[in-house]
Order: sequence, then C-alpha cells, then structure tokens
Amino acid sequence: MKSDDIFCKLYDVWKRDGKVIFENDHAYSILSVTPATPGHAIVIAKDHVKCLEELRGIALEGFVDAIPSTSLAIQGIYNSNPENMVRFYQSLKENPPVPPSADLAIRMLQDRNLRIKPDTAYNVGINVGGYAGQLVDHLHAQLFPRREKGPGMVTAMEKLLQE
Repeated sequence: MKSDDIFCKLYDVWKRDGKVIFENDHAYSILSVTPATPGHAIVIAKDHVKCLEELRGIALEGFVDAIPSTSLAIQGIYNSNPENMVRFYQSLKENPPVPPSADLAIRMLQDRNLRIKPDTAYNVGINVGGYAGQLVDHLHAQLFPRREKGPGMVTAMEKLLQE
C-alpha cells in the first residue's frame, strides 16, 4: 500500500496498535471511528485502487472474502468479551481521531444493543465516486452489523434520495 490516503498511511500504525480486526493477503478490516451501528467496520483493499472494477482475480476474491470474514471477526470480539467493544467506544470518546468520533462513540455507548452479539445479519455498502459519498479514494466497504429487523439498503437509499 503506497499512497498518501489514510488507509495506506495508517495501516502499519493500526496493525501495530491491534486495531486490525481481520486481515488476509488482499484486505484488512478495522472498526469504524465514525460508527453508525455498534460493531460498524470498514473493509479496506490492500491494493491502492479506487473501485471494485480495478481489482481482478485473487485480489478481488480476497477483498470480497474479507466481508463475511469481518462479520465473523466482530462476532469473535463479542464471543471473547462484549466489554471489549464497550472499551473501544470509550477510548474513541476520550481520544476522537476526527471531530464526529466523540459524539458517535457516545451514541454507541448509549445504544441498547451495544453488548448484544450480532448474528450473521449485516448490511454492506460501497461508495464509489464523490457523488456517491466516497470520501477516501481507496476501495473500502462499510459493514453494518444488524441486531433487529429494519430497513434494507434499497429502502434506506429511497428515503435518503427523497430528502
């Protein structure tokens, strides 16, 4: 990974500090510092590419495989001790790396589902391009663990686009 984006620059730091929750030869995952749900993770391609179309063969397979593997890693955090997730959000609240992190961490700490292990239900989203909301020009997927029935991606997008 050789670029100036945050995912390339901070990989070694995140790896050293134990923030990488899953890794294979082609992707790695971290818990999001701007979480939308407890356990929200980011799956990041190790190759510096902007979109899925730029990955081929085993690199694409490795990135896609990292998505369900990240879900299992999140379940593993809960299996070992749900308080590890609580500690992550407490640390995020006390040491926010970006301005919204502290408020979002407080929201996660107040979420009634924080200590509940997610099952295998999750939503995945990939923003490609600025119009779609991609803020970092490096392929990554957002993984949102789900604990309760709620709107899927299509319903959520319909509501968002109507606003």
